[in-house]
Amino acid sequence: DDIALGVLFECHRASIAVPKTIGIVGFNDLDMMEVAFPSVTSVRTYRYEIGRRAVAMALAAIEGNRPESRVVDLGFELKRRESTAR
Repeated sequence: DDIALGVLFECHRASIAVPKTIGIVGFNDLDMMEVAFPSVTSVRTYRYEIGRRAVAMALAAIEGNRPESRVVDLGFELKRRESTAR
């Protein structure tokens, strides 16, 4: 998201129309994405759940237990906003 906001800023400086000329998508859906102009489309991840699962897996490893899987799908959500054309 930080990079997406930087790209948005540079597009404004260069008079590049967002989303008419270029679309911008971030990753993590920080609060700033909603209040930027135009608001920035972002992929929302579930950071709390990622942290919770990582700690649980680390504690299990410390206790000598093997995790059920090394791959955990926690999903995501695309938050469509003004920075992308539809």
